[in-house]
Amino acid sequence: MEFDRVRQAIKDLDYDFQQFELKSLLQRVQTQRQRQIICVGYPFHPGLTGLWIPASAVDYIFYAQNTHPMHQIHIILHELAHIVLKHRCQPLEEILPPELLKQLQGTAATGRSRQIQLQITDDEQEQESEFFVFLIQTEIVRARRMMELTGELSSIAAFSQFASGMGFVG
Repeated sequence: MEFDRVRQAIKDLDYDFQQFELKSLLQRVQTQRQRQIICVGYPFHPGLTGLWIPASAVDYIFYAQNTHPMHQIHIILHELAHIVLKHRCQPLEEILPPELLKQLQGTAATGRSRQIQLQITDDEQEQESEFFVFLIQTEIVRARRMMELTGELSSIAAFSQFASGMGFVG
């Protein structure tokens, strides 16, 4: 895996993580690439959590809609990494269930999926994308923007008071 390439890609975003919001990061990438990114929640079958499809004039990021908001953000950042790092795509017939292929008919012939891995993958592009997410999340924590990363201090109301004392919000 090319750690320096991933670090440089994040640096090249020239993004102020002190002001992090997922929407503004997506806007930054759209502006740099001069290409719209549309994020869509989708009820994927178990095992498939995300998908990037580069159509002719726009990029689509599909994410599992039936998961925690924090996981949705992780999925979107992972798919965004594929875009930023210019990863190769795969034929959609190899990665999508037939009913989703039918709905996407005419959108694109290729894409990049994110599947739940029961073991560490040796796919370098998947490793790069996860490293990208890790570095982005690290920047967000340093910038004390956890609410924008997680959607909340804690999904358990009784723990919110403890999470607020951990220094994640400022």
